[in-house]
Amino acid sequence: MRAEMVFPDGAWQEVRFGLFAPTLDYSGSAWGRDVLAPWVAAHPSILAALRQVGEPRMAAVALAHEDLWTLYAVSRVLELLILPSQPPATDPGDPTDWLASSAYLRFVAAIGGTFPAGEGFHPFLHEIIEVEPADDPQASPVLAGQWWPGCLVGSLLLMR
Repeated sequence: MRAEMVFPDGAWQEVRFGLFAPTLDYSGSAWGRDVLAPWVAAHPSILAALRQVGEPRMAAVALAHEDLWTLYAVSRVLELLILPSQPPATDPGDPTDWLASSAYLRFVAAIGGTFPAGEGFHPFLHEIIEVEPADDPQASPVLAGQWWPGCLVGSLLLMR
């Protein structure tokens, strides 16, 4: 199977140096306006490619290595943006000190992402961080809490 290039050439660099690095270095109070909005406006082709990769038919397509780097760069942005939703940081320089917890939700909306529907636990959609044994060993797993919602772009799970 031949690898198919979906993202524009250099997309991973645009995500890394145009979005991730400025987010990491941001010290203002309006990240959405100062960093996210200009990046989204300048990169509609990257966002269109991301939505294309999320189409169910793309599960049968081998992506080019550069496309995989782009997806990795997007995942790193997501990981940075969920930090304020995690337990309190112990390092005062952590992004939890300067990023609003709404930044993650704004980014997911900006890239055309959605949050997985459903109220129950699903091993594909949820990351287990703690297990509380049930009284009944035959009981189905129950979702006891959630630190942040997952992110889907089409059928592509970017964050659980």
